[in-house]
Amino acid sequence: FATHGIGVVIVTDVGGQENRAEAASSPLLSPVSTGLWFDVYLVADPITIVTADGAAAESIEIDNSSISATGTSGGGVIVIRHNWHPRWRAVVNGEQVEITKRTDGYMDVAVPAGVYDLELNYAVTGLDWLARALFVLAVAVTGMLIAGRPRAAIDRLRRFSGSAPIPSPESAR
Repeated sequence: FATHGIGVVIVTDVGGQENRAEAASSPLLSPVSTGLWFDVYLVADPITIVTADGAAAESIEIDNSSISATGTSGGGVIVIRHNWHPRWRAVVNGEQVEITKRTDGYMDVAVPAGVYDLELNYAVTGLDWLARALFVLAVAVTGMLIAGRPRAAIDRLRRFSGSAPIPSPESAR
């Protein structure tokens, strides 16, 4: 739990009642509620999303595309328990720094000793917006083709998939 910063666990009996019994007896979990379909537990000693030298950051703000944290470090790395992606950018104490992908899929950022101010931002590029626009255009064009000539569009799809075309109302007479 400390490795992944998990604070709440939901346990069901999908794999058998032994899962619920094991969770109930775990010293790492505190029950919040038990129910017919699942049980909810708080992790007894959760760890935050940002830590330096194993200690939680003093303040953390998480937004849709950014993470901000301040704290104190003995020098070394800050562990950010959020999925790594190449579009994340990090700034420590006003200077852009490299983000390293961890083997567990999270991120490391090097920090100097002392107080740190970390800003992580997820940068959406122009290429991302272009790809989104092309997708919307393709969906719109496909919709217009199907709406304009639904029988022909369906027949083309059936021919492509190897299915027989649907008989037209005129051929059914």
